[in-house]
Amino acid sequence: MKRFFPIVISILITFSLLSASEREFGKMLNKSAEMISLGDYNQAAHGLKRLIHISTDKNILMSSYFLLGYVEYRKENYDSSISNFRFSLKYAFDETNRSVIYLWIAKSFYQINLLDSSEIYFSKIKNNLPIKGLYSETYFYESLLKFKEAKVDSALSILSKIFYRSPPKWILNNLYYAYAYLTHFKYPRPVTNRIIDSLLEIDKTKKIYMLKGYFEIEDSSFTEAESSLKESLKNKNCQFAKYTYTLLLWDLIYQNKFSEVTKLYNDTLDIPEYNESILFLYGYSLEKIRNYSKAINVFNNLIELYPQSRYVPYALFFKGLSLININSYKPALNLFENFESVYPKYHNLYYYSRYYHAYTLYNLGQYNDALKIFESITEKTSDFKEKDRTYYMIAKCYQNLKLYKDAIVYFKVILDSFPNSPNIDYAKYNIATLNYMMKKYRTALKQFESLSMGNKLPKNINENIYFYIEKCHFKLGKYKNIIEMAIAFVRKYPHMDKSRELISEIDLYYRNRGNIKQLINFYSYMVDSTSQLSDKSYYIKTLAEIYADIGYYESSLNYYNKLEFKTFDDNLKIADLLIKLKRYNNAIQILRKMLADYPSSQYYNKILFNISRCYSGIGEYQESENILNKIAVSYDSLKIDTFYVNTIISLSDLYAKNGKITDAESLLSNTAEKVRIMKYMLYIKLADLYYSEDKYDEAIKAAK
Repeated sequence: MKRFFPIVISILITFSLLSASEREFGKMLNKSAEMISLGDYNQAAHGLKRLIHISTDKNILMSSYFLLGYVEYRKENYDSSISNFRFSLKYAFDETNRSVIYLWIAKSFYQINLLDSSEIYFSKIKNNLPIKGLYSETYFYESLLKFKEAKVDSALSILSKIFYRSPPKWILNNLYYAYAYLTHFKYPRPVTNRIIDSLLEIDKTKKIYMLKGYFEIEDSSFTEAESSLKESLKNKNCQFAKYTYTLLLWDLIYQNKFSEVTKLYNDTLDIPEYNESILFLYGYSLEKIRNYSKAINVFNNLIELYPQSRYVPYALFFKGLSLININSYKPALNLFENFESVYPKYHNLYYYSRYYHAYTLYNLGQYNDALKIFESITEKTSDFKEKDRTYYMIAKCYQNLKLYKDAIVYFKVILDSFPNSPNIDYAKYNIATLNYMMKKYRTALKQFESLSMGNKLPKNINENIYFYIEKCHFKLGKYKNIIEMAIAFVRKYPHMDKSRELISEIDLYYRNRGNIKQLINFYSYMVDSTSQLSDKSYYIKTLAEIYADIGYYESSLNYYNKLEFKTFDDNLKIADLLIKLKRYNNAIQILRKMLADYPSSQYYNKILFNISRCYSGIGEYQESENILNKIAVSYDSLKIDTFYVNTIISLSDLYAKNGKITDAESLLSNTAEKVRIMKYMLYIKLADLYYSEDKYDEAIKAAK
């Protein structure tokens, strides 16, 4: 818009007005021009049409038709703009004015791709015009016209002429980009790259960086493209900023930088020509980073806003995958069924939809129905890229139908026909497990041992392989019972997650049978045999807890003291053991250090409570009472918990020891009325107090 007035208004509105009416028309014309400069095209068009209707002055009519043509051009109504520009020509007799109008007619034809007509009007323009902007603009658009006609050499030659004419800034800003862009149609990429690099410093618009990034994407230099595109986006006012933003999203997708796409996504940025692709890329990235619920919302939004978009089938498909990943199998099943009814078999996603259609049936336990679809995919498609996965799922269907021999046949298809399949090791693992289930233990053992020597399976399956090896040994008579086998496994592989699971089962086995000695021996062995700090700490704590449970406080204390790093709970348990061993001063020393180390209120009261126990243990009941009162007063009535109630019970004991029986009774009674938890304990304690004072009626009432 800024360039419109110097080039056009200064040329067209340069006539002397003689009559009062002509002066009034001139004001109206200037008012319309002002509306155009403000972007109010509808108001401007209304005024210009009125002028055309009421004025007979040729200059007024020439200018009015021209400005009306310009308004239509800006509104992309190019047929209408051409019509108005031609009317303007009827009243233009000055060569300069006619050249300006020719230029805009040529540009309008160019926009609707009528290149021959555009060429005719460009040829009418005089080269020796006094306005340099008109010369540069004429040749700039003529070069674009030559490019559209596939005359790249002519286009480059014309652009070269403009370089030496000191063109206006707006043309200069586009000139470098246009020249760089056209060179890649004529020269090899290395030459084009050198030209682009030479223009980077002098191009202040950052458009060349966008072009550089575009070519780098074409060359699969995605990291370099990311850098170039981000440099281009530093100019937020660049006319290609929105396109650059879209290119950058695609580039990040190519690099699998899905998290960065979701961070870069800006839902307030309206890019009508790219909104569909941007929404899809955003949803696709969310699906890739496993934000499935949000991805589903984005895909739904895309489908609703752009129902005719070429991205709709892809949005539907990836929405289906997102539904599968959140275990919404029935909605996913409906989606894939609908997809197959809408899109033809030749659509590149059709058989992928069939695959996931069957996959949802499999996850819904409908193995026979899933099997039919999986088998139809292998029979009807020769170029489906996921055939190995399809055979794998056929085998899994047979496995779940307990048709183990059929399952093995299809797992072997993968081994024989798809040597590079990522499912090779999974197939071998399943064959081994099926042989184990069919009681072919020696065969299974060999297969599991072979797998253990090297595979690409995840950690949990690898641990299962080693576990199956021991189970095969057990079935072949190496171990007396399953517990002996489990202990042997744990001793061989102490740091495996599977071992941790087995340790819990061994622990439960011994506890249920009261075999505490064997349990202690087992954990003692684990402490001595493991070097991993986290595991060793767990075994030490477990031993400490076992000894504490059976009243061996000294042994428990010894194990807690072996811990290299002690948590808050560890220190509190040590203090508790010291109190039980009547080492009150040692306990107080630890607890006071904990007050300094853990000033947070969530720990503070627990520490104070145990300090109170210490004072009570050494007979300083009043000090103990003061501490418990401090805890009770600090409690929020809305956050009362079991710790608070236990504090009240302990405080009532101290009141009783200090001879404050009535205070103890009131404390228990009032607390029982206001709390919702442990009422039973409070009333039993109150009944005991009444009973100790021979208040039998009150005791019975409290107990009830």
